[in-house]
Amino acid sequence: MSGVFSAENAQVEIYLDAGDGTLSGAALFAFNFRRASSRNLSSSPERVPHAGYPYDEVAAGKQNFQLNLAKVVESIDKDLFLSSALYYIRVIEHDDNYANWVRYNCQKCRFGAWSIVEGDTGVVLAQASFAVERIVTEDVP
Repeated sequence: MSGVFSAENAQVEIYLDAGDGTLSGAALFAFNFRRASSRNLSSSPERVPHAGYPYDEVAAGKQNFQLNLAKVVESIDKDLFLSSALYYIRVIEHDDNYANWVRYNCQKCRFGAWSIVEGDTGVVLAQASFAVERIVTEDVP
């Protein structure tokens, strides 16, 4: 699948990535997020040096994605502290009656930014951004 999605009121589970695109251990965080979406950053072809030949060959480009999460939090809430480790993120989107769901498995994620509107009090929308190497989609009817 393309790896591009948009989910409202999605369940998000964040794990450590074992380094090969598989999850490692129990979930570090499990939250309901107001919005979760991904976009394709690039799929342009790459030039790969070909040993022993004077010219490079053109190979299909590696796709890169950006995963954006938005969560409603209290302004003093600091519940998403992540380091520069490699993460495996599952975004689970249920239908209205919770009978069917789609799971987006985001593999080899690097934490980019976590922002919250400074100076606000009460409930605000916080946003997190990740660079993602691969997204695998699972549909369960």
